Amino acid sequence: MFTTNLILGSLLLLVHCRSAVSRKVDCTERCCLFVENVPGKLKNLRVLFQDIKGYYEDNDDLESVLLDDGVFQNFKSRYGCHAVNDVLRFYRDTVLPAAMNDTLKNEQFKLSIDSIGQTFKTLMRDILACRNYFSCVEPFDIKNIVKSYNGMESKGMFKAMGELDVLFNYIEEYLASKRRRH
Repeated sequence: MFTTNLILGSLLLLVHCRSAVSRKVDCTERCCLFVENVPGKLKNLRVLFQDIKGYYEDNDDLESVLLDDGVFQNFKSRYGCHAVNDVLRFYRDTVLPAAMNDTLKNEQFKLSIDSIGQTFKTLMRDILACRNYFSCVEPFDIKNIVKSYNGMESKGMFKAMGELDVLFNYIEEYLASKRRRH
C-alpha cells in the first residue's frame, strides 16, 4: 500500500491545513489516471515556481489577495472543474504572458513561465475532458478575479504570479477530493 500526505502550505490555507492520506488506486480509465497523476504534475509546477517565486513576491507590495477563499470555495463546489479551468485559462492567457513580457531578459524565468503555461494547457484539456468524471455542473464566473486583477494595474501580474503556490494548493485539494478511494 502506497500512501501520500497532501499538505497545504500556503498562508491563505494555513487555517485549513490538514493531511490527507490515501491509497494508490489502480486505474485504467483516462480520467482516473489523470487525477492519480496530478500530484506529480503539481510537484513539478512547484519546483518550476520555486525558481521564480522570490522575484514576484518581492515585487508584490499589495495587501489584497487575488486568489481568496471564495475562489477555493468555488473549486470545492459542484462546478469546480469549470472554476479550475477558468482560473487556469486566466493565468495562461493573461498573467503568464504579462510575466513573460516583464522578464524578457531573464532566460531562466522565461523557461519556467513557459513550462508552467504548457502544464496549465494540458491540465485544462484533461479537466474539460473529464467533466463527467467530476460530475461538474454550472459554469464558474471568473469576472471577480479578472476585475480585481485589472484594478491592481501593473501590480496585478506580480500579485497573480506571487499567488501561484496558492493556485497549486487549490487545484491539488480539488483533484484530491475527486480521487477514488478503495
